[in-house]
Amino acid sequence: RLELRLGSATGPLIGTLTVAATADWFSFARQAAPISGASGLQRLVLVARGAAGIGNIDRFVFSRSGSTSP
Repeated sequence: RLELRLGSATGPLIGTLTVAATADWFSFARQAAPISGASGLQRLVLVARGAAGIGNIDRFVFSRSGSTSP
């Protein structure tokens, strides 16, 4: 599970993503999670919870609600 927090690893939780498995470490899949409770310029901290090998992140893309394009 990945948590998106503001300011620090213990800061306010603004989003959570339960990472779905892919075929291997070199196969990527687009996954999405809603984010709420943040505004303005913020320091975003990604916190991984769970066992080792939680995922292989290629990139993050933020979009407005309802948007499907990166």
